[in-house]
Amino acid sequence: MLELVPFRREDRESILEWRNSPSVATFMYRNTPIGPEEHRSWFEKAMVDHPDQIHRLLLIDGDPSGVMSLSHIDRSVGSAEWGGYLAPHVARGVGHGRAFIEACIDLARVDLRLQLVNVEVLESNTAARRLYESIGFEFVDRINQRVVRDDEAIPALRLRLVFDG
Repeated sequence: MLELVPFRREDRESILEWRNSPSVATFMYRNTPIGPEEHRSWFEKAMVDHPDQIHRLLLIDGDPSGVMSLSHIDRSVGSAEWGGYLAPHVARGVGHGRAFIEACIDLARVDLRLQLVNVEVLESNTAARRLYESIGFEFVDRINQRVVRDDEAIPALRLRLVFDG
């Protein structure tokens, strides 16, 4: 069973470990390690929902398994930016990623009554792009200078899912 729940204090260190793991960090805009104090500060803010931002912990069969956020929530136009990742220990290729994204979409569409969700993905992350597109996200634009690593620009792609009715 898959659930999205508010952040829990006992998961703070695991979330930092996941975020700093190479299998997650390589696909983030910032791939350098996040320190404990910076993470603590972020986590304390993320534990509380804000009008323009919410965070949730993914549980798979009760096991902490990922993190999601909806940010830049703009209720006047019904939009938000989605971001998230599965923890490194979660099996890939068995449907967890799709189920996770679909649960987040339901949260945005049903609970928050939004009209659309945007996501940005590094152009090099073709598996994520294919997954998003298979769910219905459509290409919006390419952001050429989104990330710079080792003096090299890494483009990102903006994708959008507009909800029916």
